[in-house]
Amino acid sequence: MNDLPAEPEGLDERRLEVLVDQGASVRWQVIATVAIVAAMVWQHVPAGWVLCWAAAAVGVREWRSLALTRMLAQRGLPVAARVRRAVLWNAAIGAVNGSSALFMLWTDTTYDALLSLILVGWGAGGVATGATLLPAFVAYGAFMYGPIAAMWLLQGSWLGAGVALLSLLQFGVQTRYARRAGENFVESYRMRQENLALAQRLAEARDAAEAANQAKSRFLAAASHDLRQPLQALALNSGELMRCNDLHTLRSLAPDIGSGIEDLRAMLDGLLELSSLDSDSITVQPRPVDPALLLQGIAAGFRAAAQAKGLELHCRCEPGLKALTDPGLLRRLLSNLTDNAIKFTHEGEVRLSAAADAQGIVLSVSDTGIGIDPAQQGIIFDETVQLQNPDRDRMKGYGLGLSIVRRLARRLELPLSLQSQPGVGTTFVLRLPEAAPDEGAATVPVTPQAKALPALPGCRVLVLDDDATVRAAYGRTLAACGCDVALAATIAEAESLLPAARSQVALIDYRLRGGENGLDAVRRLRALRPDLVALLCSADASAQIHDGARLAGVVLLRKPLDEQALAHAVQQARRDNARLAA
Repeated sequence: MNDLPAEPEGLDERRLEVLVDQGASVRWQVIATVAIVAAMVWQHVPAGWVLCWAAAAVGVREWRSLALTRMLAQRGLPVAARVRRAVLWNAAIGAVNGSSALFMLWTDTTYDALLSLILVGWGAGGVATGATLLPAFVAYGAFMYGPIAAMWLLQGSWLGAGVALLSLLQFGVQTRYARRAGENFVESYRMRQENLALAQRLAEARDAAEAANQAKSRFLAAASHDLRQPLQALALNSGELMRCNDLHTLRSLAPDIGSGIEDLRAMLDGLLELSSLDSDSITVQPRPVDPALLLQGIAAGFRAAAQAKGLELHCRCEPGLKALTDPGLLRRLLSNLTDNAIKFTHEGEVRLSAAADAQGIVLSVSDTGIGIDPAQQGIIFDETVQLQNPDRDRMKGYGLGLSIVRRLARRLELPLSLQSQPGVGTTFVLRLPEAAPDEGAATVPVTPQAKALPALPGCRVLVLDDDATVRAAYGRTLAACGCDVALAATIAEAESLLPAARSQVALIDYRLRGGENGLDAVRRLRALRPDLVALLCSADASAQIHDGARLAGVVLLRKPLDEQALAHAVQQARRDNARLAA
């Protein structure tokens, strides 16, 4: 088995380049050597032979140099074929140069030794010019040293045999040097390529970081503006609220204040979700999912919004499908796509569908809306980009939905594709892996859509939050549902209130003062009341808090909560308490 590393791409091209450069750099040294050899044997060898040899030696060298230069430029010719030609050219020049050993047929031993010394040195020079391509050096050296050894052996003496052996040993030594030089060349080339690749990656990373920094600056500027807008309205309306004594005016301010709060909540939800997805704090927990139940739940949640715009909302699913994914994250992804489809469709329909093909399960969200120009489809997933909302109408959102979709798809490792045509509509397509046949599919509950607060008469709730304003707001909302509410600012205060309040449900903030947290509170309160059902509230969606709540058997609610979500969470907790008591 060959354990040698593969040669880097482009190495043979570089070998040819070096061979051409080195060959061109020794032109005058070769001409000088030819002249010295010719002058040395001139008085012993027929002049015609000497002149023919000298012309051939210089001519073949120049012809080889020109041929290799042309061959280097022939990028269309396979590099392996060009390497073979370079080896043949080196063999040819070695044969011409080595043929000068035939002059030893006319010279005496002294001249033979001097000529051999010159030819050995000439052959050694091939290490510098041809070592990067070992076959080329071997072809050159074999035709240089072979004739020298042959001519000394023809003398039939011990001296001749010894010199022949030494010349062949010299060829072997130079071949080893050439091999080592070639290995060093390959290693140097590999390091150079790795350094270039590293420099390229660093340059790409720098460019990406600069682009990300610019995008972040644009995003923060847009987000800052969008956050300040509802705050500005809330500041003015709250001032009016404090000054005004007219009941009719006070009631007219309530919708505006509620709208501002909803705008802030939606914006903060989007920003927090983007932050959690970028910080890898969300843990993907794949399990079998029934796509039909998932899409039907999403359709139920958005049907009222679609009907308000006069749109048809259809859900078409093949029966018996089972996908493997995280149902909660997938629901958020599809909900964002559905919400986006309804916002930008003025007439027609929105369709949710699930079907199977040879590669898995295909989910799609389609609409008959305004569509997206192909030239702009590459930027619609960027933060705060709203192609069809140039006036930044807040009723159409904040441009965060599709950027969240892209991040969720990447986190779930699901291919996401887009098909759209202006004036015709848009279709987003997701491809999911199928679950194993023997695994049951999880259901995804439909989000409650009721507008009226549920009645919870006699439900006893202990609220633990270190913020007095939030604590009081919880108390008012729960009291409006008919709950008996006890308010505590610390765990110690909650422990003192729990027996007297006989609370069935504890609503606990995660971050408390004094280095304590909501999970600490759950443990201490359950030590007093083991059947206590706890709801943990937090704006932090990190995996650590999520896992801690799951291990403690606590429902984790994400801030900010509106009154509907809070009331329904307490209602469900009360039912859980009743089951535990039974």
